[in-house]
Amino acid sequence: MTPYLPIEHTADGGLTVEAATAEALFAEAALALVAQIVDPVHIQVRQWRELALGGADWTDLMVNWLREVLYLFNGELWLAGKVEMGRLAPAGLAARLGGEAFDRTRHDVKNEIKAVTYHQARVKFENGRWRAQVIFDL
Repeated sequence: MTPYLPIEHTADGGLTVEAATAEALFAEAALALVAQIVDPVHIQVRQWRELALGGADWTDLMVNWLREVLYLFNGELWLAGKVEMGRLAPAGLAARLGGEAFDRTRHDVKNEIKAVTYHQARVKFENGRWRAQVIFDL
């Protein structure tokens, strides 16, 4: 008899995003992540944050990007409600995020997302459209 038993659980969530351009894909993915956490209609653009980061390829860049957006909430209690993409290439991006500090009186947390994972993550350009899939650890 083994000294352990596996536990089955559904502790993952995720999303797929589709857009006409890579810039729109990354912007929409960030806003979709925030929308999983709180209702975005209550986010006001009161300040801007600049982000620049790198990646090994499109998928790695997407995971790194969403991890940064998630960190803004989990680490700094700040919510993005608008994204302006700047430089974007498979090796890196620069963007501005408009948003505000988390306010418990206006922002009800819908889901706690612990991490953005590489599990089944992918970014592809096919049939004239950009598509991404990302799984979250809830």
